[in-house]
Amino acid sequence: MKTIEKPHYLNPKLEEELKTGLQKLDHAVVIGGENYGRRSLPLLKETNVSPFFEEHHRQAEAMLGKIDMEVPKASLIAEVQEDEKLMDTKVQAIENKLHKIKEQQHGAQAKLEGQKPPFNKARLVLAWIAVSLPLLGDAVISIPIWETWGFNFIESVLISLVFAGTLITFSHYFWRIVCLIGKTEWQRRAVATGLFLLIVMCFYFMAEARADLRSAQMAAQGIDVHFKPIPFALVSGLIFIMALAISHFAFPSRAEREQMAEFERLKSEYQQLLEQEQELEQEKADIIAKHNQLRQANLSILLRAAALEDMVISAAKLGYTKWKRANTMHRPDRMRPAAFNDDTYPFSFQTSFSDIKTLYA
Repeated sequence: MKTIEKPHYLNPKLEEELKTGLQKLDHAVVIGGENYGRRSLPLLKETNVSPFFEEHHRQAEAMLGKIDMEVPKASLIAEVQEDEKLMDTKVQAIENKLHKIKEQQHGAQAKLEGQKPPFNKARLVLAWIAVSLPLLGDAVISIPIWETWGFNFIESVLISLVFAGTLITFSHYFWRIVCLIGKTEWQRRAVATGLFLLIVMCFYFMAEARADLRSAQMAAQGIDVHFKPIPFALVSGLIFIMALAISHFAFPSRAEREQMAEFERLKSEYQQLLEQEQELEQEKADIIAKHNQLRQANLSILLRAAALEDMVISAAKLGYTKWKRANTMHRPDRMRPAAFNDDTYPFSFQTSFSDIKTLYA
């Protein structure tokens, strides 16, 4: 249904026409009362004054008809009723979705209550720090060695960082590499021993270069000391063994990682259901608010029309009082007809908006 444009007020032209019409009515009732009074009409014994005031009543009725013609009461009410049916349909559909989502929420929540995260994520951060810092420190100490092999300082720093990253990664995946290559227990032992010997050889090579460099630095100071590579190699090896132990015992196992992944999946699923519920609740609220806005807009127009009707009717009744007063004042006998003792307005009004408050209650 096409939405009717609803200004915050009725047509200004209509209100201006009514204002002019009421001014004319006010003037006409006084003139009419004076004219009939000069002719001594109605007669003193007359009990029915309707024929004398009917012309002015028709003026008021014409203004009421103008209001009814300009304000589409039936269309405004029908629009609200149709929109209310559409709103009920949409809200019911949303309620059905909400019911299903809440059932899914209960299921996801029940699964979450039976599970706990197998490890704290802070544990991973601390484990990575514990693995990385010692190996990174050992690699940084080796920067002068790379410089003695012809690399400049920046290149030596980059190579040391890459070397440290390699050792950190290797220590973290050491046991997985062993299990991947070795199929039996003895094969795994052999693979682990071979890999560890490879690392020891690398450390010994670096330790030997470090010992020579340190000996040369002491000789330059006039101190005759010859450093052996074994202590340097042992320190690097001990650091690597610590990294292996931390990777093996501090990092979560495969089963724990799978359990954590399942926990995070359930948690994410539950959160998504909560978000879907909020979105649907907001959508329902928006639909209801939109309908209430339409209802209020239409009601404001209809109430304004009802107020204009009351204004015209009040003006007509006041005009009847003025007509009687003018008639009495201009009668030659200065007498008051018997009919004037009854203050009841002699006509009934055909209104279109007097029932609007009841309809919208």
